[in-house]
Amino acid sequence: MGATSTNDLLAIPPLHWSRAYFTGNSKCDVVDNNLAEAFNGWIVDARCHPIISMLEEIRKMVMQRLHVKRSWVNKWKTNIAPRAQQKLEKNMELSVQCRLVWNGDGGFEVTHGENQHTVNLNTMQCTCREWELTGIPCCHAICAMYHDSKEPQTFISEWYTKERYLESYKHVLQPVRGKKFWPKREDDPIGPPKLKVMPGRPKKKRRKDKDEPVKQKYGKLSSAGFKITCSNCKQVGHRKNKCTNPGQKETSWYWHLYRPENWRTNIKCECYQLCPLFLSNDMKTAIPEFYLFYPGLPSEQVVTRAAKRKIGASISQYNHASKGPGLKWRGKQAVTTRQLQQQQSDQRRQSKRRTSQNPLDTQSSQTDANANN
Repeated sequence: MGATSTNDLLAIPPLHWSRAYFTGNSKCDVVDNNLAEAFNGWIVDARCHPIISMLEEIRKMVMQRLHVKRSWVNKWKTNIAPRAQQKLEKNMELSVQCRLVWNGDGGFEVTHGENQHTVNLNTMQCTCREWELTGIPCCHAICAMYHDSKEPQTFISEWYTKERYLESYKHVLQPVRGKKFWPKREDDPIGPPKLKVMPGRPKKKRRKDKDEPVKQKYGKLSSAGFKITCSNCKQVGHRKNKCTNPGQKETSWYWHLYRPENWRTNIKCECYQLCPLFLSNDMKTAIPEFYLFYPGLPSEQVVTRAAKRKIGASISQYNHASKGPGLKWRGKQAVTTRQLQQQQSDQRRQSKRRTSQNPLDTQSSQTDANANN
C-alpha cells in the first residue's frame, strides 16, 4: 500500500475499517465491500442497457430474488441460518483442543494452543471478541458451555434465526405495466441528452492507480537478463537492425543490385565475378546482367499461379525488393499476387525506358519485324 493510500485510510476513523474497534451491535465482522461487489456482478448484464431499461431490468431481478429468498427459508433444517450453523459446527470441533479452568462463578480461563482467553457466559463475552462481533459462540465459549452442560445453539444471536430472516424479506415489489401505459409529461417532456462524441478510441479498461502493479501480457516477456545474438554477424550484445558489421549481406548479388554506385558507371563493377554489369556504348545506365537473366536466389523466389494451369502454384523467376510478411510456400519465402503484378509492371516500364534510350535496339527490332512479315 502506498503512502497516499495509507494517509487516506488514516483520515477515516478506525471504527469504520478496523475490526479491533468494531462494536458488537451489528453482529458482523466484515471489513470489505464484497457484498456490494457481489451485487454489481449480479447486475453486470443489466448495466449495459440505457438508464430506463437498466432500472427496469434490476427491478425485475430484485422482485424475483425476494421471492426466491422467502421460499429458501422453508428448506432450512433448523431454526438457525445454514451458514451460521456451519460456522457453529466448525467451532464445536475446535473446542475439543481447548482446556479450561473454572473459577466457581461465571468465569472460565480457556487455553487454546499458545493463546489463553477468559469467557463469561453470563455476559456472553470472550476476550477473543469473536462471539461479541459475530453473534456466534467461539470455540472457547463452546468449551465452557460443554463444562456447564449447555447447548451452544441456544447462545446464537437472534439475528440468525428464521423469524429475523423472513422479516428482512417481507417487503415485496409490485408488478408494473409496460412503457406504453406510463404517464407522460406533455408540458415539459424530458428528452435524452445530446450525444457528444469524444476524440480518440473509447477506453474499456479500468484506470489503474500509479502504485498499482501492471500485469504482464500473455506471451510477451522482457529481454532483461538474456543474451541477444545478432543474426548477421553472430556477435552478442545487439540485434540485426542495429548491426554495424557488413557480414554476408553486402557480398550477395541482391545487395550489389541496389548499390547506387553500381547503377551509374562507365566501367565494369569491381566485383565482376559476382556481379557482372551489362554495358553498352549508347546506354548511360549500367544494368546488372543477372537482373535480366538470373532467376533469383532461393530466398528471393516468389509464388505465383501457373500460367497454363487452372490450379496449383509455381515459383516465379522475378526478384522482389519487398517480400511478403512471413508468407511461405513449401518452405520458401513468397509474396502476394499484388506484389508480383507490381513487379511485372515495373519491369515493363523499365523495358520501355531502355528501348527509348537505345535507338539502335529500336531500329533492329523494327528490321526483325519487317523480316518476319
